[in-house]
Amino acid sequence: MNMIIGLAGRSGSGKTTAAIMLQDLGFEPIAFAEPLKRALAAMFDEDYEMWEGNCKNDIIPDLGITRRSLMQTLGTDWGQNIVDNNIWIKLAERKLADKKLVVFTDVRFDTEADWVRERGGKILHIDRDGLQVMDHESERGIERKNNDIVVYNNGSFLELFNNLAMVLPLRVSYQYYLAADKPIPTNEVIEVETLELFMYPHLIPANIISAKTVDVRGYEHVLPDTLTGVDTLICGDYDRTKLPLQTLFSGSGFSWNDELKTYHRI
Repeated sequence: MNMIIGLAGRSGSGKTTAAIMLQDLGFEPIAFAEPLKRALAAMFDEDYEMWEGNCKNDIIPDLGITRRSLMQTLGTDWGQNIVDNNIWIKLAERKLADKKLVVFTDVRFDTEADWVRERGGKILHIDRDGLQVMDHESERGIERKNNDIVVYNNGSFLELFNNLAMVLPLRVSYQYYLAADKPIPTNEVIEVETLELFMYPHLIPANIISAKTVDVRGYEHVLPDTLTGVDTLICGDYDRTKLPLQTLFSGSGFSWNDELKTYHRI
């Protein structure tokens, strides 16, 4: 599966948080502004992290200007308006080759958004109430188009995760949800490639209907009858009498490998 996501939204809307969540789901993050931030970090002999997150709003004492203002001046006023309007797009495109799941974490201009759309990507507008509109053109937001998606971020961390999960047609590993104690979205059917339950004695929500590989080592509950389409079932010391094998393998034949403690579809 190939998917490109571009995150747009005003400063403070939660783009960085959403990008981290998508990264945990297998997306590789690319920031249009990364080359700019690395250049400025090198110029000021600072760690790259100082040009990320809330640190961008800190004033550099001997200059009396914030890092955000420097990035706006160098990135837009010089880079786009003098050198090349698409300078940051062209640099980002070099990183795109051979990547299947990509999230652009900082779509701030309509040219960037159009570039993502032209490659079959989706623009996700992270929307949060009560944010101040900044004067600089890089912070005013982009035009919302018909096929764009709006994700609201007016609640908790978990609510934002749930809102993202509801709008992305992903086949993801269930292990992330369990390890991070994230709630599974209940208003959509979820198909996963790998269902890893070892060390996580949680119940499986009924809306997870299929998985190619299921690992039940250490799982304490009976697998639900709603789970089907399994090709490989890794059991370990799991009590095999609890397994609804005919349902799991969708009525197909299956064989047992005693050395690997694994069932396989045949």
